[in-house]
Amino acid sequence: LIISRYLSQEDDIDDIQIEEEHEEYLECLNEFSFILFVTFRNPAEAIGLELLLNAACACQLSGRFELHLTFTKQGPPGWTGNIGRFRNEYYRENIPADACRMYICGPPQFNTQINSTLVSYGTPQDIILYV
Repeated sequence: LIISRYLSQEDDIDDIQIEEEHEEYLECLNEFSFILFVTFRNPAEAIGLELLLNAACACQLSGRFELHLTFTKQGPPGWTGNIGRFRNEYYRENIPADACRMYICGPPQFNTQINSTLVSYGTPQDIILYV
């Protein structure tokens, strides 16, 4: 909420008053980008897919949003994107080394696996958060 709120304002970032506990977020705002990796099993289970695709189209205009989408079993008709799970190397190639925060949301097995992968690539544990 804090990041999206301030990115939508046209004020100079230096003129915004931030509560002390949120000051750390300002360090990331000047170079803020949002990279989202989403996996659905198939189109029938792709709850929110249309919303994600519309948001991605709107946000890509800013150059600050990337959507990486895959279906593990079957894509929708005409789908030419990824099929299968993202492999560890894919994350390594697509996650910037200077990331400020990483938010992970998924089943426990995924959370454990991706955490291990990120840490093995040198990501500090303290920037990995679970939602």
